[in-house]
Amino acid sequence: MGILTEEEKKYINKTKGTHSSRGISDTLVAVEKLFGKEKRKEVEEAMKEEGYDIPEMEKAITIPVNYFIALLILEQKILHLDEEGMRKVAKESAKLSFLLKFASRFLVSLETIVKNANTAWRKYYNCGELKVVEFEKEQKKIVAEVRDFWGHPTHCRHLEGYFEKILFFVLGKKAKCREVECPFEDGGDVHRFLITWE
Repeated sequence: MGILTEEEKKYINKTKGTHSSRGISDTLVAVEKLFGKEKRKEVEEAMKEEGYDIPEMEKAITIPVNYFIALLILEQKILHLDEEGMRKVAKESAKLSFLLKFASRFLVSLETIVKNANTAWRKYYNCGELKVVEFEKEQKKIVAEVRDFWGHPTHCRHLEGYFEKILFFVLGKKAKCREVECPFEDGGDVHRFLITWE
């Protein structure tokens, strides 16, 4: 018997488009670093049991985005993660992708991140759109929206952690990101995130 419920499969299958296979690799490395090789193996075995072939995914450049959503749901279940735990794994995976692709090459400003938010989103997702709708540097506040993207509540927590870590890299200050509008909570059509920092 599988781990994923029928309702979870519905969410997974509702999310269309592709995702960089790098997201799978980064997340599995983060799981191993935080919880050990055995827990990573458990997550990989659960993916296999649910019909997702990790070795094949890691060879590909892109994978269906719903594979990534499935990974996040299984990660949460197997590791018994609460919302903060999901953010923690996302922050660890952000270290891998952000540092390797951006920070190790050149200094990125907050303005650059805001201006190129959707371009950065497209490095991973070919679906949906990330748009900064408010940027108030003096008030230390950003409001960003993910549009035309379904996902799952675990993915929302993943994005919160990811956004927090990116802001930390850019500013060198602790950031906090919380979703303040979500289709799973209010039936709307955008995921709206409020990001603040010290």
